[in-house]
Amino acid sequence: AAKALYMLVDPPPKSGESIRSADIVRDTLCRDEVIEDTRVEELGGVKIYEAGSDTWFEHYEIQVPAEKVEVRDRNLNLSFSKRLIATSPSGAEKRVVELSTVFSGSTSSAMDLGTAVHAIFEDVVDFKTINPQSVVSDWTDKSDFDKELNDCAVKMFLNCVKDEAVQNELSLPSDNSEVWIEKGFEVVIENEWITGFFDRVTLHHDSTGELTEAVILDYKTDQIESESDLGRAVETYTPQLALYQKVLARLTGLSDDKIRKKLLFVRTSQVFEVK
Repeated sequence: AAKALYMLVDPPPKSGESIRSADIVRDTLCRDEVIEDTRVEELGGVKIYEAGSDTWFEHYEIQVPAEKVEVRDRNLNLSFSKRLIATSPSGAEKRVVELSTVFSGSTSSAMDLGTAVHAIFEDVVDFKTINPQSVVSDWTDKSDFDKELNDCAVKMFLNCVKDEAVQNELSLPSDNSEVWIEKGFEVVIENEWITGFFDRVTLHHDSTGELTEAVILDYKTDQIESESDLGRAVETYTPQLALYQKVLARLTGLSDDKIRKKLLFVRTSQVFEVK
């Protein structure tokens, strides 16, 4: 508020132990004694907190319009039946996480490792023009993660980019190609408000500059130890990649058949195209 903020909260309940938002405000601001204010008391309330002057408005002159303003009655029709549904590609994953895993803290560790690995890949625009050791050295200098996690992320990245197929995915195929890295988006499609980030998108243009094809590459740090693990991971992420495809089609005007979707499993250096 520019000049003043007034908050009205219900009195504490006479019984019950449930906590409401009003209880948090009251318990945070309330002092031991009630502040006397006859104006508030006349309205049947009590003042429990104040800061500044409650007569701030007396310093301002009331501006009276030179001419009488005609106020017309208007019917205001509000409808809340068409609210947008907020979603994100990562929210489309078909994943089951055991409750014991959540409380063990391993989920947070895995997320931190995934964040670190993604951050290293952000510095790779065209693999043909970079030195992997320089990339990890520059990233380590600015990383806020602990040394153990840094070392794990660096090792995973360096092992992954030794693979020729991975190098090809991280290279620009021609001078007519461009790449989006960690590009954010926010679009509305079919009453869904979709927000998120692309890990990497390679856009292919023809000799005239017209966009002809795009490839979505999404990095994953899952443990893949068997073909069944790979199958389950692909099934998990297929809805996410489908939503990325839908968003990219909207942003670029490309048809779905011109957008390829790929997963890069960093631990095993596997590139899997999702159909």
